[in-house]
Amino acid sequence: MYRTTLLSSAVALALVAGTINIIRRRDFQGVEVGGGFGTATQDGLNERKANLLAGFGDLAQQGWNVLSGLDLLKRDRLDADQRVHTRDGDFRDTPGGRLAGWSTAGGNWLSNPRAPQRFSPCPDGSELRAYSDFGSTLPGQACAFNAQPFTRPCSPAPSACRRR
Repeated sequence: MYRTTLLSSAVALALVAGTINIIRRRDFQGVEVGGGFGTATQDGLNERKANLLAGFGDLAQQGWNVLSGLDLLKRDRLDADQRVHTRDGDFRDTPGGRLAGWSTAGGNWLSNPRAPQRFSPCPDGSELRAYSDFGSTLPGQACAFNAQPFTRPCSPAPSACRRR
């Protein structure tokens, strides 16, 4: 994501991505350049930023001053599989938690929607899970897919991905 902000000489408000930048400079001459790089202690979420501020004109002598600023920000995405706590999409061990991103669609025969029959064996990429895992009152089990975006399946044993 890149962010660009042009500023006036008095007070500028820039509403970008939920932030408000208030610049209170009445007279600025010169150039300021800055930048930075940051990274998380685990994989993903690298961040690079750069900024440039330039001003010219003398408000006291000329009656005008132009101030212009440019901010750039590039942040890498953070995929769910890059963190132990979000890797498997299973939040049932937390208060109000549930399976996030899981679906039973496409893994069961729906000839009778009140008593779906699971495929046997479950299709590749799916696992056998109890309907109660999804907050359902249906008895039995279903073939379920972890459809959570940006999550790689945990192989060979899904239990290896569980939070510790």
